[in-house]
Amino acid sequence: SNDGGFPVTRYVMNAKIAANEAAEFITREAMQVHGHHGYCRDIPMERLYRDARGTSIGGGTLETNRNVLAAEVLGRRFDQRRPQPSANGSAPAAATVATNGASPQVEFPPLVPPLTGDLAALRDRAAAVAATLAEDAKRWDEEEIFPEASLEKLRAAGILGLTMPKEYGGEALGVLEACIVAEEIAAVCMNSSMLVQMFLNGPPRAILELGTEDQRQRYLPGVATGERFFSIAISEPQAGSSATELESRLEPDGDGYRLYGEKCYITAGMRSDTFLVFCRLAGTSGAKGLGAVIIERGQEGFETPHSQPKMGGRGIGEAVITFDGVRVESRNVVVVPEAGSSKGAAIMLKQFNPERCGNAAMGIGVARAALRDAIVRLRTRKQFGRELAEFQGLQWKIADMSLRLESARELLWRAASSDDGGFPNTRWTVMAKIYANEATRFICDEALQLHGHHGYCRDLPLERYYRDARGLSLGGGTTEVMRNVLAGEVLGRRFSQKD
Repeated sequence: SNDGGFPVTRYVMNAKIAANEAAEFITREAMQVHGHHGYCRDIPMERLYRDARGTSIGGGTLETNRNVLAAEVLGRRFDQRRPQPSANGSAPAAATVATNGASPQVEFPPLVPPLTGDLAALRDRAAAVAATLAEDAKRWDEEEIFPEASLEKLRAAGILGLTMPKEYGGEALGVLEACIVAEEIAAVCMNSSMLVQMFLNGPPRAILELGTEDQRQRYLPGVATGERFFSIAISEPQAGSSATELESRLEPDGDGYRLYGEKCYITAGMRSDTFLVFCRLAGTSGAKGLGAVIIERGQEGFETPHSQPKMGGRGIGEAVITFDGVRVESRNVVVVPEAGSSKGAAIMLKQFNPERCGNAAMGIGVARAALRDAIVRLRTRKQFGRELAEFQGLQWKIADMSLRLESARELLWRAASSDDGGFPNTRWTVMAKIYANEATRFICDEALQLHGHHGYCRDLPLERYYRDARGLSLGGGTTEVMRNVLAGEVLGRRFSQKD
């Protein structure tokens, strides 16, 4: 097209909006199709996704482009500035906003619901600890180093043992309390919250519910004090969403086994000293013969892990670990593999429910931080002579972000309060994870957009929220697989995804 030597504005706006949104959609879906590997930086999916995201900000934001397009379609221009005072009145007064130098301070209603009693005290306790973690949140991400200082502060505050029974040195709190704490920490530092998640909702809880008393006595007191650091090892290069296709095998060896195989995407695997490894009895396939064992770093046959750099949560790296005949004593078998039984597969699905609740809680914390920053932006930034908060289209964005945040938390708290054999109910859990994952992505994306080009720059935390949020819908089961599980729970039957 040509309009005085330049492309026609209407066609350009149509093309840019459509291309920007298509680029984001396609790169986002391509990364999702690659599963957890798409979130790692050894393949280009996460880079393509980040690059595409900037196109909807540069050259005019999508919102501004839509204003221009509407004017072109309607045949008239709209002044976005504040109306001038009329003869009989005056324009509305701007909201009073208190600022403190470069860090604006804005008063607005709290983004968390009121709590009472022990839960309120716990949230206040977690918030106080979170405040001490804020200064390093950016450093863990930028330098991609494990947050040892955060681990020490969480240990000193007694946070790491909250869900361990009192006889093992903990406070005997439940999944709901763990999620309240994880949200508070994630609202300040996602990497630190991932530590909380691993101690409160991770493998130690599985050992508590599924392990023997001997295993509890040997491992859980160290968890409560923060001296024992567990990771879970399930995913394999050829077995991601299809966890029943695990190839890591246990070969009988006397009264125990030897473990052979390779695991990947082991969260904090470069730092952990103990691993809950899901594997199968040699000679079995499919859902039958699955079990779980405890492996410690340094055992003979435990090969040196190597890291997998990823898009977000960069302080808590992922690891690939190979087990080459690692000896497993019978006392370290948590779930006994049975050749003719699929019981291990059912346990594998259920034992992950506390982690899925924690996954949702971390997302809600990050989304809360993003919404908070977006509110401050709209209350303090002026364009066209008035606060951004006065533009109706932007008010709708804030309303939608708030609605999704509150809805996600309500679904999560219902799931985290439920109990099915020592673990949260599967139906409520996957429902909460799906909704929270998608709400978190939406809120972080909108918050970045509301900051314009500045939101895409790394001196603000918006792009870090955006990257951190993206991984949550991959870890602990992709949203696609979670929908399959949810459908099975609602319909009352299981569906095989195999041919």
